[in-house]
Amino acid sequence: MKPTLLRRAATAAAITASLGLVGGTTVPAAAASGDGYAQEIAEGSRFVGTTGVYKWTAGWTTTEVIDDRYLFHLKESTGDVHVSELTASGTVGKLVYDQKWTTGWTEVEPFLGLVNGRASTLLLEYKASTGQVHIQRFQDGRPTTVQSKSNIGIGWTDIVETSSGLFAYNSSTGLAGFISVDYRTGVALASAPIRLTDIGKGWDLVDRISHWSIAVVDTQSGTAQIRSISGSFSSGLTSSVHRTANWTSGYTYLEPLVIGGYYPGEGAFVVGKTGTGFLKIVDENLTTLDSQYLPGITGAAAFTMAGPSTDCTRQNGVTACVPGAYRDFLFLLSE
Repeated sequence: MKPTLLRRAATAAAITASLGLVGGTTVPAAAASGDGYAQEIAEGSRFVGTTGVYKWTAGWTTTEVIDDRYLFHLKESTGDVHVSELTASGTVGKLVYDQKWTTGWTEVEPFLGLVNGRASTLLLEYKASTGQVHIQRFQDGRPTTVQSKSNIGIGWTDIVETSSGLFAYNSSTGLAGFISVDYRTGVALASAPIRLTDIGKGWDLVDRISHWSIAVVDTQSGTAQIRSISGSFSSGLTSSVHRTANWTSGYTYLEPLVIGGYYPGEGAFVVGKTGTGFLKIVDENLTTLDSQYLPGITGAAAFTMAGPSTDCTRQNGVTACVPGAYRDFLFLLSE
């Protein structure tokens, strides 16, 4: 069900004041390296408060939410990987995975695939400098044995799961296409795109915001677009511009929202500037719904949690419960 999106723009002063003291923890005027914040998002359109404030070491370059249950962190320069649990109240729980990978991983994209015929959460891990790809199964908060190793070529700056497949884009060349993942042998083997489409150079921020569209932003010019995405590995990529806006320059991160258990959140996403701290929620028409200020943030990851169920029935000895109301959250991190 598509939620109602409220068109509401908050002033920086009002939002900053609302972030002042939550749960006895003060949110600073600017984030320092290693700082993290969990915020609640209401109706996919407004910031409503901070649920947790955290301090880690500096240098985390990749942050992903996996299965709406785990927060994944990676340091490209050292290979350090942490996975922490997420709680129903929108806070970060205990650390469940702490390992050191090899260095140089620039992209980690969770996606739903098959392992030996069974639906599984997989991680596609990519090194832009070498083209190296690993695909790992993700189980119970932990990356497990590497399922396959391959090479899809150097230079891909963004890899995003879409309804048509794993979309890959090279900001330097402007070329984009779909990565093929072959499950027929029971091993997920990634193959480089064979049919490429030019969607323009210089898109620094790229992510899926609905089942059939992506948002792209040129951080230098401030140009933002919503583009449709369709096609396949064999037929190639088809993309057209749905909407264009001319924003100011300087945006450094973009994250699609998860609304009421649905990913992506019906076209809503957040986009922010590390330097000034300006962060806004935007809809599929590139209309600003809400905004706030928190300088120093370098990345974001969205997740949703179902509340306790109050509607349970028991039949033939089996109890079935309807999930409680969903709460939507956004994790903000300073690298």
